[in-house]
Amino acid sequence: MKLFNINGTSLSVALYTDVTNSKELLESMQAGTLEPEVAFLNASLVPDIFPVLAAAHKTLVAKSRDSLTTRTPHSELVYNYSGSKHITESLKRCGISDSTTYILAARFDANPDAIQGIEKLINGKEIDLEELEGRANRSQIQKHYKISAPELGVSSLSDAITCRIAARDALELLESMQAGTLEPEVAFLNASLVPDIFPVLAAAHKTLVAKSRDSLTTRTPHSELVYNYSGSKHITESLKRCGISDSTTYILAARFDANPDAIQGIEKLINGKEIDLEELEGRANRSQIQKHYKISAPELGVSSLSDAITCRIAARDAL
Repeated sequence: MKLFNINGTSLSVALYTDVTNSKELLESMQAGTLEPEVAFLNASLVPDIFPVLAAAHKTLVAKSRDSLTTRTPHSELVYNYSGSKHITESLKRCGISDSTTYILAARFDANPDAIQGIEKLINGKEIDLEELEGRANRSQIQKHYKISAPELGVSSLSDAITCRIAARDALELLESMQAGTLEPEVAFLNASLVPDIFPVLAAAHKTLVAKSRDSLTTRTPHSELVYNYSGSKHITESLKRCGISDSTTYILAARFDANPDAIQGIEKLINGKEIDLEELEGRANRSQIQKHYKISAPELGVSSLSDAITCRIAARDAL
């Protein structure tokens, strides 16, 4: 199983093929006797792990608010992955059936005993998560999420799904960046516009997709991250608003593939006090965020600020 960290909560994920006991697994879930409790997803609808992490993030937000729609966080993960409000249909379509042979299993905060238990539960062959893209049923994914061919011309399947999941309900540093002499290279975001780390991960994911296609809009992956975080197509305005100014005192720094020397270099670059990422929500400028991203009060009645931003990041090129 592979371990992911989502705002301090772990999510262990494993991919299985040639599964022979999905009927028994389904019956145990329906009877509430599955032990350990796990989320089972129809892996043919999962082209990349990132949308699963988006669904997991949405689940954890709901759990923290005591507002789960389904009975458990693990059924909620499946429900959230569907991008639909229809609970039964969501669990049926994005979960497993009694004939499913290709399964993605996910468990929150799995200890060694739980991981061992999951491995014993499933009669199948565990394969690498990198197999997801090649094995994905693209036509079924496009049909379920109503993703058009033109949308895929400017976005990835993963971003399109993530959007639907999310939408359902910094003077010296700046000059160095502008001169291209910043070393090590870093993305500096205006942290007052960041209510949660997840939208930053969404922007980073979008950046890496563009980099893999040799289609960066800006000069570097780090400026691209800031541009993508803005959710806007206006490059200069995006970098100005979501990046830092010569008077910024509250900064979120991000670096791709940072080795120990780069991490040490970043720490030396910034004359400031490092604080925990959990401070983001309380320090966020909600009114500025709503104004920049055009997020209405009614939208926040059914969605989180983080989800609203993530949706705009994922959907920008399709709009």
